[in-house]
Amino acid sequence: MSEPIIIDIPEWTWVKVSSSVKKIDIIRIPTTVYYYKTYRLAGNPPPNNIVAGDIPSEAVVIFNESIKETIESFELIDVYIMCANKNTEKIETGKILVSNENVSYGDVHDLVDAGYMYFLSKTFDVVANDATVYMRHVSGAKHLHSSLVIQTVGQWEFKSYADTTFTNDGVELTPIKRRSDGTRPFLSTFYHTPIIDVLGTPRLEFTFGSGTNAARADSGQFSEDLESIFSPGTEVLIGLTNRSGADQYISFVFNVYEQLLS
Repeated sequence: MSEPIIIDIPEWTWVKVSSSVKKIDIIRIPTTVYYYKTYRLAGNPPPNNIVAGDIPSEAVVIFNESIKETIESFELIDVYIMCANKNTEKIETGKILVSNENVSYGDVHDLVDAGYMYFLSKTFDVVANDATVYMRHVSGAKHLHSSLVIQTVGQWEFKSYADTTFTNDGVELTPIKRRSDGTRPFLSTFYHTPIIDVLGTPRLEFTFGSGTNAARADSGQFSEDLESIFSPGTEVLIGLTNRSGADQYISFVFNVYEQLLS
């Protein structure tokens, strides 16, 4: 995985422009050449050498109607590009920009390996019966993909809100890289215990857990897993109210990554 890069494509040569991906965007930089694509399952041998003047049968022409080409696959693939000059008497090198920013991933391992994944967490050790704890997040310049895992005992009411106003943002959480040597910046912001001015519009409400009386409150742990995508600049407030009939703990773990979507 890499940030968008410009790659030279010599004539009549297959050039590997991306490895082990499921989706990439290729942008044509103005030249007077035709471009072609092919691919191999990741790790397989590359295409055969090209005979100058002979377009290989597997070569598929690209950029017919647009300067941008998206290549997708259900399997991890290695992508190859070649070019041929429109003017057969002139030798020219093609030039493309390759972006893996919108790569599709088959599982979390790929995201962690690419350095996209972060987690943020907060545990409230003691929440009194009928008390509410709040978490808040604001997505940055990219879409925020969030999988929220809540672990607790007893019964709880979950509510999320949009357009809430605050007198204090709350305590900012520190994002932790799931790949310790990852270099991708994290643009969103997460908080706990904000001071609310006016609650906004409810988004999602539900109840989960084991029961509402003290005898059942400690009957076992429960977990909820909520996956969502938030557009850039979206602010969400989450409130969890203890309805167990006794003091309880509650833990939040956000597994997140950021990626622009079309």
